[in-house]
Order: sequence, then structure tokens, then C-alpha cells
Amino acid sequence: MSMERIRKTYRVPAMRGMRVYYKPKQRYGVILGAHGMRLRIKLDGDKWVGNYHPTWEIDYNPTGRRFEMKKLPAMTKQKASMKEVIAVGFGDARVTKDGETFYDGEQDYRSRNDAKTVGDIEKIASGDPNHDWRIVMHGPLHGETYQRQGEKNWVCVETNRGFA
Repeated sequence: MSMERIRKTYRVPAMRGMRVYYKPKQRYGVILGAHGMRLRIKLDGDKWVGNYHPTWEIDYNPTGRRFEMKKLPAMTKQKASMKEVIAVGFGDARVTKDGETFYDGEQDYRSRNDAKTVGDIEKIASGDPNHDWRIVMHGPLHGETYQRQGEKNWVCVETNRGFA
């Protein structure tokens, strides 16, 4: 099932990558996708992703800020957060070094291992900076490529509509 169907059926603003607050556990988390009519949410500090009903005790605006849906234009100078997990849950997420796959985030995700973050890869890349390091994420309805352009500076150099 798609996130769009969940949004329409339950009338919630759920979006992949959105921060939410799960009231029963009193913890924040991030929506990673959908499974059936449930949201796949990774709560901060949890090792695994859980399935949550879209209307059960989830605060979609925990910061009180106005939520705006914006489409990322191609070739923006958006930067990747050091805390961003290199996995999409359904699709392809990897790190390349000079065009060769260095790390496969989806393999870790499928194996239920903790996927690396941009910060984890930054530590490795900072020790070997004379290469073209990229993070490629290709998921349903979105795709981004980030290139390392200096210390802790991962810049979005390509976006696409993903697949589906």
C-alpha cells in the first residue's frame, strides 16, 4: 500500500522521512515507509523498525511547526544530515567510492542490522578523502544522490522521481 492511500484513507499527513511522536512510548521517531495500511516507523533509540496504525497515538506535528509539502528541485544544494540513515526500506540505498559500491544499506536493513548513517560514512571517508564518495538512495517516488564535497558536507547533486 502506498503512503498516499494511507493519507487519503486515514486523513493523516504521513510522509516518508517525517518526524513523529509516539505517545505510548513517549518517544520520537521517523516514518520510513508503509507496509499494508500500517506505517513503518523507527523510534529513536530502537534497533528495529516497527509497524504502527496511522491513527493510534501518533502526533504528526510534534514540534508545532507548520508542515509544508515541498518538492525538491533537481540540483539543489540540500545537504544530508549526519544522522540520516542510509536505507530506504524498499529500494536501493548504497555508498559508492569512485563509482564502485562500498556499502549496501539495504542489505543491512534486510538483515536487521543497524544501517549506517551519513555520519558513520563520513568518519570513513574523512580518512580517505581523495576519492569521489557518494550516497545513492533510490526508493518509491523519490531518489537522491549526495556527494561528499569536503568535511561533513554531503551535498545533493541529483534527484529523481524514484520508481513506482
